[in-house]
Amino acid sequence: MKLVGAVLGLVARIFFGSDWRLFSETILSEHRAHLQSRAPISPLAVECLVAAEDSRFHYHYGVDLTALMRVLWRFAISGIREGASTIEQQLVRTVTGNRERTLARKAKEIMLASALRTILQKREIADLYLKLAYFGWRMNGYDAACTRLAIDKSEMTKRQAANLIARLKYPEPKASSAARTALILRRSEHIVRLLMIDEPLARQAPNRTQELVDVD
Repeated sequence: MKLVGAVLGLVARIFFGSDWRLFSETILSEHRAHLQSRAPISPLAVECLVAAEDSRFHYHYGVDLTALMRVLWRFAISGIREGASTIEQQLVRTVTGNRERTLARKAKEIMLASALRTILQKREIADLYLKLAYFGWRMNGYDAACTRLAIDKSEMTKRQAANLIARLKYPEPKASSAARTALILRRSEHIVRLLMIDEPLARQAPNRTQELVDVD
């Protein structure tokens, strides 16, 4: 894994030099601001993030080749399209704002995500992603999301963490609807199951149909 990451990181610096310099400067600036704010991210939020978005987060180097090959295989066999983005890749998209559905964008994203590990540790990457991620209207970043959802960051429960992370996939709109609320609840329930939480759901989702898979 380290060898693959080192090679990809080197490629990023060589072929995407100017992009990498701008991106790394922005990342380090945001990281310093986060440290200076002295507002730590709850470990429970990180646990839910990894379980829901990137279960192999601690075992890859910015790009999950195992997941990527699995997705390509399933698409070739059945035509089913799934996503395989890592937390690093999601952080790249959040910082650059580039979400074009092109191979060129995806290649650059993979390279930059692989090089991320050369300047930040895994926990720092997860923390920074949550700090900057979009959770919905008036929920730009972890702090704003916790405020709007009335979550005490110092006493966050697993249930609250799951509800928070659910909004990464289904952001809270300005005017919520029953359909969007159901999606968020189903996503939260899915995260709960991943964490094997025995605590009963506060509210039951009106429809337990299978959750849709985002593709990127």
